[in-house]
Amino acid sequence: MKSKKALDKARELARAIVESEEYILLKESEKSLHNDKKASDLLSTYNKKLDKFNEIKFKRDEELLKKYHEEITKLKDDIDNNTTINNLYRCQKNYDNLISNINNIINYFTGNDKKSKCGNCSGCKG
Repeated sequence: MKSKKALDKARELARAIVESEEYILLKESEKSLHNDKKASDLLSTYNKKLDKFNEIKFKRDEELLKKYHEEITKLKDDIDNNTTINNLYRCQKNYDNLISNINNIINYFTGNDKKSKCGNCSGCKG
């Protein structure tokens, strides 16, 4: 059965992804974030303040908006200077690039590549 072969290859690809440096480093950086209370609290506080800011926007309370904006800006600066969080973001970006590249390859070879101008003509063997 030909679909079995495709599913076997998908399993093989999944194993290769899990064994990739990008995946391993991402999981290690997630663990580091989990173990870094300061970094975890910083992200949690930032997300809560951002949610509150978005709620307040509709109330048009300019003074309260300004207060939350200042707090969010300060928290964002702290996040930008936090090594654990920056490492997580870098690892996430690298992993996302890997997955994107894999998807691009699959899309190219299945003819679903929206970026390609290829019309499956006989001019190329791609």
